[in-house]
Amino acid sequence: MTPLQRGVYIGLTALLGLAAVLTIGPLFASNRRQTIDRPLREIVPAEVAGWRVRELDVADSEEMRSTVMRILQFDDIVFRSYEKPGALVQVYAAYWKPGSVPYGQAGVHTPDTCWVYAGWTMEQREHGVPARF
Repeated sequence: MTPLQRGVYIGLTALLGLAAVLTIGPLFASNRRQTIDRPLREIVPAEVAGWRVRELDVADSEEMRSTVMRILQFDDIVFRSYEKPGALVQVYAAYWKPGSVPYGQAGVHTPDTCWVYAGWTMEQREHGVPARF
């Protein structure tokens, strides 16, 4: 076996191993405990004193909504707008139950990719910020 053939063999073996881990891994992750016990619409406040709160849709059209739902396959979602003079805050939260979709499908769908590609501008980025309910 030539060094080139050996390198190709090792590379393909590693690639197949990675594919197996990414395919089988989520099956083992499904034993994880669900981290929320009620719908997001109940967790994210529907009323905030001094703010006008509106429920927003995940997409502008039924066709786009269907596409989003088919691609993301989330178990729950909420999208709300909070507005008062001089301030606008929008909260978009999607939830996938542990093991319901492969991590690569849900885990890479973060605001800094999704919203930026949808035309928003990211001004600040924080990682590992714990949620308190």
